[in-house]
Amino acid sequence: MNDLKIVKVGSAHGSSLSRSSRYIGKLSLFLALVWLAAVVVLLLLPGDILKVHVVTGQDKIFHFGAFTIFSYLAVFAVRHIPKLFFMTGSSFVFSVGTGFGLVTEFLQRNIPGRSTQLADGIMNIAGILFGMLLAKLIIFTFNSLSYRHRAHRVQNC
Repeated sequence: MNDLKIVKVGSAHGSSLSRSSRYIGKLSLFLALVWLAAVVVLLLLPGDILKVHVVTGQDKIFHFGAFTIFSYLAVFAVRHIPKLFFMTGSSFVFSVGTGFGLVTEFLQRNIPGRSTQLADGIMNIAGILFGMLLAKLIIFTFNSLSYRHRAHRVQNC
């Protein structure tokens, strides 16, 4: 009978995270914060400074894409943190992203050449959800492949 060896590889919440995993988390956090700051600045610039002639609906693509990239990076940054302010990492990313998206939309009504639009806020939230889904799918796929590789390696020992 084949004896299956059970090997504890490490827990996502313990100190046994690999050095590369911690580095990726820190890098993702840095990139997410820099990206979010850049997006907020661009969303709060007066319309005449941007000098962009927006085709109908084109700004919605920017809103969607900007918040997709933020949430994608942020999910990788918080994936090993069990709780942030009594929330899971994903709930925290969604809350922060939605908060920034809605606050910037609200503030745009006081900026010359800018306006508050419900559709922009909806696209911000849709981008956050899409980025989170994309990151979760990549993490799930990577973990699944990694688990299969480890199981195969243990079986062949």
